[in-house]
Amino acid sequence: MAKNSPAKIAANRRYQAKAYDLITARAKKELDLPRRIEAAAEATGKKKSKYLIDAITAQLEQDEKNIPQRA
Repeated sequence: MAKNSPAKIAANRRYQAKAYDLITARAKKELDLPRRIEAAAEATGKKKSKYLIDAITAQLEQDEKNIPQRA
């Protein structure tokens, strides 16, 4: 299969920078999060990124109900 041209790679990077936020996190190895997330995502039939976004969004919505709104 042919590799993407440098122009295609650059275009993809520009689009991703415009369309997506990159969120990174570090977790202690003893939590074993990569394996646990992969197992949970597979069990629910979701991709890992979709599983994480859904979990974070659900937690945010719950937390935001308890945060006083600023005027």
